[in-house]
Amino acid sequence: MAIENPGNSLLTLGDRLGIDGLLNRSGDWIYHSASAGQPAPAPMIDGVYEMLKHLQLEFSLAIVSSRGQKVTMDFLNQHGLQPFFKFVATSQTCRHTKPWPDPIYRAAQEMGVPVQACLMVGDTTIDIRAGKACGAQTAGVLCGFGEEQELREAGADLILTYTTDLLAVLNS
Repeated sequence: MAIENPGNSLLTLGDRLGIDGLLNRSGDWIYHSASAGQPAPAPMIDGVYEMLKHLQLEFSLAIVSSRGQKVTMDFLNQHGLQPFFKFVATSQTCRHTKPWPDPIYRAAQEMGVPVQACLMVGDTTIDIRAGKACGAQTAGVLCGFGEEQELREAGADLILTYTTDLLAVLNS
């Protein structure tokens, strides 16, 4: 895990030491201070807005992020994405964040669907491991941090080159 992404290693280290809440609040404070209260511009993958617009007509959608509440909500609001999601879980939502399954269980509960009916889409082995730990289906995407081989080894049920490929898969 340390080789995959140092940020994810730090998140799980905080969980193991029981200081994840402090780290997450500190991260939000640093983000807020560094951005002078204004959201930092963050790019969005082309086509994601349109994909979500279509998916939300047929599926309940949720976000499960290891990022802090402020960073996550700023990104969603910056791109007008928040209305697509019935629930948003951040690193501060549950006692433990990914790779623990807690936020996925919570998202399933909030959406009113069994966790086995959920599809966890992510770009790291942390995402795939969290999905597998709770019995969700998993899709690894290659347009982020993860590499195909490591996502497959983590147990991804499906590998997508781009997040937007999900629309074609779910419509088939």
